[in-house]
Amino acid sequence: MILRRIAIWLSSLLLVLLLIAGGAYAYVRYRYSQISKVPLPAARGALSPRKPFNVLLVGSDSRSGLTPQQQSSYGSASQVGGKRADTMVIVRIDPVTGKAALLSIPYDYFAPIAGASHSNRIGNALNAGPNQLVATVQQDLHIPISDYVEVNFGGLINIVNAIGGVKVDFPYPSRDTMSGLNVPTAGCQLLNGKQALALARSRYFSYYKNGSWHFDGTADFGRIHRQHAFLQAAVARVRSTVLTNPIALNNLLAVAAKNLTVDNKLSLTSLAHLASQLRKVASGHMVGFTLPTQIVNNYGSYGDVLFPVPSQDGRVISQFLQSVGQSAPRPGAAKPSAPASPSTAVATPHQVPANAGSIVGNTKAPSFDPFAC
Repeated sequence: MILRRIAIWLSSLLLVLLLIAGGAYAYVRYRYSQISKVPLPAARGALSPRKPFNVLLVGSDSRSGLTPQQQSSYGSASQVGGKRADTMVIVRIDPVTGKAALLSIPYDYFAPIAGASHSNRIGNALNAGPNQLVATVQQDLHIPISDYVEVNFGGLINIVNAIGGVKVDFPYPSRDTMSGLNVPTAGCQLLNGKQALALARSRYFSYYKNGSWHFDGTADFGRIHRQHAFLQAAVARVRSTVLTNPIALNNLLAVAAKNLTVDNKLSLTSLAHLASQLRKVASGHMVGFTLPTQIVNNYGSYGDVLFPVPSQDGRVISQFLQSVGQSAPRPGAAKPSAPASPSTAVATPHQVPANAGSIVGNTKAPSFDPFAC
């Protein structure tokens, strides 16, 4: 009789666990079904259990998802000439070592557009859809992209709020009157979604030192350093407070499902794999790279743009790919292949100007720039 009761109790417990597990899986599938998905036939990379992979992370300037009050602050989509990639970062992750690297593509990077006979700012390729943007990045930079993740202005605000904000350390009081950034005191600050967006978009950054405000003046290059700080802070926040908290994770899933666009090859299994790799990535293990560019002012109707520097760009891309490589093989295991070096023949615009200006390289973040804390 006792054994029978134990057997019945164990069977009931197993049934309850299966129902809970099944319900959780069904819930996750439900949230996954809410995420906007787009075809991405141009993608050449593929997620692998043991090989590094590259994800193109895009912050679009779409005003979808903004409240009416936020719309008045950021302007309408028609004011910015349609949908563009305001921010482009290639995130490279090694599932073996848990390391990650970031390669930022400057907003004004001018290059041939895939499938077209003209050149333009590379982010403008998004106006024809994510597939053309991915094809352009692969064509011009020779970096295989496995997957695509896009978030717009409103989505970034909502996602940052869903994870409880991000922590960023400011060496000095800082502001950007154009983006709305306002940090009146120095030190580690918890930024909400609105302030995080203002930081990520800051191109006119100023800091307060020795009794006066100092203008950064590096425009897009300074903005890239601040975007790296934001991304590292976001990853650290998700690892420390979200992935270990079922309630917080549920909140993030609900918000992300309504604010993200991903490629339709990024299956639920692939998303789970990507999440498991992010658990391994410590913010200190993320290395940032920026493509060197040559400044060209008043380039026809395009205004001020940034031209590629093929030989320097090729070296930086090689460093980026090789910075996140395979760890040493186990005894008796096959030696993993080294990342392939890209061609140094980075695609250049169809018309190269004769009056090109100075070259800006892959510089480190200045001492006044914020960093993840």
